[in-house]
Amino acid sequence: MIAYLMGVACHFSLDNRVHAYVNAEEKRTGITHAEIETELERRLLEREHMRPLHSNLTCHLKITAQTVRASSRLFDEDPIKVAKAIMSFRTMNRLFINSSERTKRLCCFLLRFTGSYGVIHGMFMRKQPTPGCEAITDHLENEFNEAVPKGAELLSDLLTYLRGKGPMPEIFQGNFNGE
Repeated sequence: MIAYLMGVACHFSLDNRVHAYVNAEEKRTGITHAEIETELERRLLEREHMRPLHSNLTCHLKITAQTVRASSRLFDEDPIKVAKAIMSFRTMNRLFINSSERTKRLCCFLLRFTGSYGVIHGMFMRKQPTPGCEAITDHLENEFNEAVPKGAELLSDLLTYLRGKGPMPEIFQGNFNGE
């Protein structure tokens, strides 16, 4: 449970740091929030010499009795729902990242048909980087690199708080948008 909380804290720390910028760039350029984040994911995968369209980013999520039991307790949720949620997350990740261009086009058609295209289409990893996103991705990669040591410090402070030996880190007074 602590490991999960630490993962959420890392995610929160980065989102809190960059979402105001991402939201401003979305307004300025028309490139959606999801497209911007997907391009950062592409960049980070490439930096690690991984192939963005062929990387299984959810292979660590296992549907084991232990995982389901722990997640069920953490979220106070039915274990069957938890198992289905993990399976759904893995499936959606494969769809957004690893699916063929043909499948992505079909999904985008269906998203347009249902009126959900604007919100979701940017989560699909494209063959080529999103045009006009390179400078934004450069900035976000720099922010990511600067956030790593601060995230480590935050995790240490959070663990101290959880052990009852220090205050809650102030950043948690904010939200994922840096407000």
